[in-house]
Amino acid sequence: MTWYERWKPATSKRGLLVIAGSVWGGAGLLLLVRGYLFLPDTLGDHIVLVNLAVFIGILFFRFLFRSLADRNIGRIRALVNERPCLFSFQSWSSYGIMTMMIGLGVAVRAAALVALPGLGTGYIAMGVPLVMSSARLLREGGRSPHPTFGGPGSDLHSR
Repeated sequence: MTWYERWKPATSKRGLLVIAGSVWGGAGLLLLVRGYLFLPDTLGDHIVLVNLAVFIGILFFRFLFRSLADRNIGRIRALVNERPCLFSFQSWSSYGIMTMMIGLGVAVRAAALVALPGLGTGYIAMGVPLVMSSARLLREGGRSPHPTFGGPGSDLHSR
């Protein structure tokens, strides 16, 4: 066993699906909460902006995020290694995209290019598809054979 194999933080494919779902869900919840806090205090404006943001978020999920989540699920399922590195819950290119999106969000907020209600609407519109995709990933992780109960590729199976 090489030093890399010995010290590599590895998990099962099911673990990768749960990690991916948790990361996507955590990011989505963060955006939903922050977005809501940026909305105006008047109830009428809240209702309109939240409904608009949720509608846009559902469209994002339907036409973009659902396929991203499904591709991620397929990529994880197709991994050859039964105990991949836990950081492979997303592809390398996804790490770059995620870094760019975080940087863009920070830059837009710091530059105050968009008023807070508009920013809040955008945050909610991005949080909704992330949470919906998270549910898809977590559900798929729940369907996987549990690695400690003796299924193929489990710790018990290989002993």
